[in-house]
Amino acid sequence: MSDREFTPAELARTVGESLDPFNPREAAERIARAWGLNLEELFDKGPHSRERPKPQARAALYRVLRARGWSLTAIGRFVGGRDHTTVLNVLGSEERRLARAKWKKAWHARRKERAA
Repeated sequence: MSDREFTPAELARTVGESLDPFNPREAAERIARAWGLNLEELFDKGPHSRERPKPQARAALYRVLRARGWSLTAIGRFVGGRDHTTVLNVLGSEERRLARAKWKKAWHARRKERAA
């Protein structure tokens, strides 16, 4: 799965809304499958844990769990024993990336409009 097909935010929204009653393990399995991973790869903390698409898939899982009211500490524990600040950083990075993408799109639209 590539970022262009489904962003972590879109995936998180889709998975989070489709699980009722909510089962965090099932959410993790769905996200892992959607990104072509298994649970072991999704929760990996080893030297290859930053290889695509693992961080994007984890970001989607963090968003689902956060939307369901989980604390940063609980999310970190669930996803392989990560620290709450790691979860906070990932969620903040995703928000900043989305904001930059929105700004760039608007900037290019304004440039195109002025050139016409």
